[in-house]
Amino acid sequence: MTEDGKTVNLYEKDGFEMLGKIIEASPDSPNTRFFGYLQIIAHQVLGYSAHPVHEYKVHPSALEHFETALRDPIFYQFYKRITYYFLQYKSHLPHYTYTQLNYAGVKIENVHVDKLVTFFDHFDFDITNALYMQEQEFENEEFQVVARQFRLNHKPFTYKINVNSDKTNDVVVRVFLGPKYDEQGHEIPLNENRVNFVELDKFKYTLQAGKNVIERNSQQGETVKDRTTFRALYKHVMAAYNGQEKFHLDMTEAHNGFPNRFVLPKGKQGGQVFQFYVYISPYTPATQVYGSTFDEVTSAGVGSGSRYIDALPFGYPFDRQIKHEHTFFVPNSYVEDVVIFHKTESELNTAHYHY
Repeated sequence: MTEDGKTVNLYEKDGFEMLGKIIEASPDSPNTRFFGYLQIIAHQVLGYSAHPVHEYKVHPSALEHFETALRDPIFYQFYKRITYYFLQYKSHLPHYTYTQLNYAGVKIENVHVDKLVTFFDHFDFDITNALYMQEQEFENEEFQVVARQFRLNHKPFTYKINVNSDKTNDVVVRVFLGPKYDEQGHEIPLNENRVNFVELDKFKYTLQAGKNVIERNSQQGETVKDRTTFRALYKHVMAAYNGQEKFHLDMTEAHNGFPNRFVLPKGKQGGQVFQFYVYISPYTPATQVYGSTFDEVTSAGVGSGSRYIDALPFGYPFDRQIKHEHTFFVPNSYVEDVVIFHKTESELNTAHYHY
């Protein structure tokens, strides 16, 4: 219901966008006073800080700071609930038909994926700026304090998609990874399992008439690398200031995004089976060009109204209920079973070790 008392049908065109505006309570919300700022209020209530600043104010909790919110276990429960609202909405939409999913004239013949291996590596965080230092320590540029942490990582991998096309056309390739079996070793039904598939990559590609081999590596997806540390940045700035080197401003380093090292979930010593799903659809340009209304370096574009690459919804074609598997698996899609292994550091460093 809008502020002037009119009702809005969420199941008409752009209804999903309206649902997002209501939940986020952005300035585009039809009624901010009625729907409220769910996310902000939930962070305050669920985070409940008991450390008072004075009689009427308390210190913000870890949940209220976006930089530290992931430390609180309730963060994941709350955002699972937010995701549930959108999934419930999608469950009331009609499922995609074979005609909607099929791309006539395009067929994926096979998909080949390199060996997939995860491991834990050591990573040193520079926490010097977070500590109190004495004057002599501050003046000593070599003084540094680091915190070491085990982090999940994976070996770089490449995958090839062999496609036959009867014409030259611009397409969008979507790559997903999801589990195949549940914790008891039973294969998960596709409709139930669709919410577990994660989009690893999405990119525009020009298919040529005839055979095509699309090759991508794990570094080319929609992920970000580790940011340059403040210490390294400071050294470069001072070296340039003193004329020792030229300072190169790199505006491509993202301030937010999904870490590349998290592309693969942790495997098992003897290997764990997952499903690699590839889907090719015609390129349908988005109405709002991505990056035209915001700075891609400092923002992810949330609330900008723009779509990434094409106009199809996020998670497509897994975003709606799957009624029949035979209508879902069209020639322009392909499922390949892959095995993810997890190795120790010593195993990775052993030259003669084979998996």
